[in-house]
Amino acid sequence: IDGTISEATEDRLHLLPPPGKGALTKDWNEFNLACDTDTPITPVIDMVRQLFNVYTVWFVTGRCEIARDKTRAWLRKYVT
Repeated sequence: IDGTISEATEDRLHLLPPPGKGALTKDWNEFNLACDTDTPITPVIDMVRQLFNVYTVWFVTGRCEIARDKTRAWLRKYVT
């Protein structure tokens, strides 16, 4: 999802774990929870919508479980 159909905003990028940190899931919680501020990448989303007519489309993410509800809400708002 990230970098494909959504672009992390500046509001979210400053929440990335510092270099040398980030090995633990909890280090990514703040960053992942800000996913609802992402900007949709419209040309890719338009293509995905066309694919819905022919294929089953699966979205895969490395986001933490804690961001599941916000991720689903973002997908409902911008993709479906």
